[in-house]
Amino acid sequence: MDGDNASDQSKWEGIIAQTRADLEGQRAEQIRSALSQRVRDAKLDVSSEEIDRASTEIAMAPNRGDLLSRNSEGGRE
Repeated sequence: MDGDNASDQSKWEGIIAQTRADLEGQRAEQIRSALSQRVRDAKLDVSSEEIDRASTEIAMAPNRGDLLSRNSEGGRE
């Protein structure tokens, strides 16, 4: 990200957190597309390398949705 603007950095971190909550464990291409759109919507200047890095990191995270499904199934015993 260009510059040292703390507000822009905070916005970028918020976009990453929200995208992780929405798309964690999905394909990197899908995550990259969502991140790019959100960065444009927020009018931030984030390099494609930084978007790629964040996309890969989010895609590689374990999908916590599986755990939630198993927990809800356990209540039906």
